[in-house]
Amino acid sequence: MRNPFYTIEKYADGWGIFNVFRRSKPVATLKNITDGSRLLELMEQEEVMLDYELARQLYARGIFINEQDVELYAIMKRVIEQAEGCDPSILSEQAIAQMRQASFQFIGTPCAVWDALSDRTERDQEGEVVVHGIVTYENSTELYDLLKNLNRDRVRSLLLCKVRNGNYIEIGPFYQVEQESCMLCLIETQENYTIIGNKGYSSLSRHYYLTEYVKVLVDMFASYSIRLGQLHERKLLITDHRISLTSVINPIFFDCSCMNHTR
Repeated sequence: MRNPFYTIEKYADGWGIFNVFRRSKPVATLKNITDGSRLLELMEQEEVMLDYELARQLYARGIFINEQDVELYAIMKRVIEQAEGCDPSILSEQAIAQMRQASFQFIGTPCAVWDALSDRTERDQEGEVVVHGIVTYENSTELYDLLKNLNRDRVRSLLLCKVRNGNYIEIGPFYQVEQESCMLCLIETQENYTIIGNKGYSSLSRHYYLTEYVKVLVDMFASYSIRLGQLHERKLLITDHRISLTSVINPIFFDCSCMNHTR
């Protein structure tokens, strides 16, 4: 199916595929297409027909995507539309390239909120696969059990999600994982925050959670040249009809044994 970041139009003596944020120059040109209506039909099919050479080429370029990914890319497109002070065509190409390599690992109990991401873990991606972890836990003991053996060579980021009675009560923080990241430090600091803002809500949809997560992913994909997300080292605390944003939770615990190596 067509990636919502792209559109196809007649161009010169063939067809051009354009990033929707840059209609002046195509990202790809298609020539010797005798059946333009068939091309347009192919672009909108729900299933990618990889028995067509053209479809395989467009899929490899990220212009075709799987139907399961359409919601994820549509959210990412809306997030990038809101970005200020950047070229959205450049940002979108960066984000698309990195999202195509992204795989999401669910650590703890999976939740239907993340269904738009779960299918991506079951498909083989070409090239290097970058793992982003989503951790669902109830208390610090469970969080320790889930993270104590985390493979920091594979996982590039973590989003923590605290639950109670099957409902999210905290979303975040989001952390980029480095080889030297200490999981014990991260766990021990999760209550070290103050509340810096509140707002009311009537209901929270899965789309809200997905959008907040996609924002921090796009920030990371852009090497933090922009800041769209609010979950970077922060939590959203969710209570009845109120969301509270915390201060930054720095994952450094000075009493941790790992600090002995830096003293």
